Amino acid sequence: MQKNIHLERLLELISREEVILFAGAGLSKYAGYPMGTQLQRIFYNSLSPSAKEDIESTRSLADLTDEIFHLHQSNNQIIRILKEH
Repeated sequence: MQKNIHLERLLELISREEVILFAGAGLSKYAGYPMGTQLQRIFYNSLSPSAKEDIESTRSLADLTDEIFHLHQSNNQIIRILKEH
């Protein structure tokens, strides 16, 4: 029963275009989307000047998105950037 609830929720999020697939190295390259290092730069460049003072530009993609989440207390900024790119 629990599995069906999760599947239904996932399908609902997909239908509302609120799901972004992270499929792994290389897939984005062939699909025309930014690779991890490019995406990391896109995220870093989206930061305000004051946030850039506190967050190093060399942070990994995972660490940077974690910092952005904590900065905004939501995934909205992350999702917006991913949808744009």
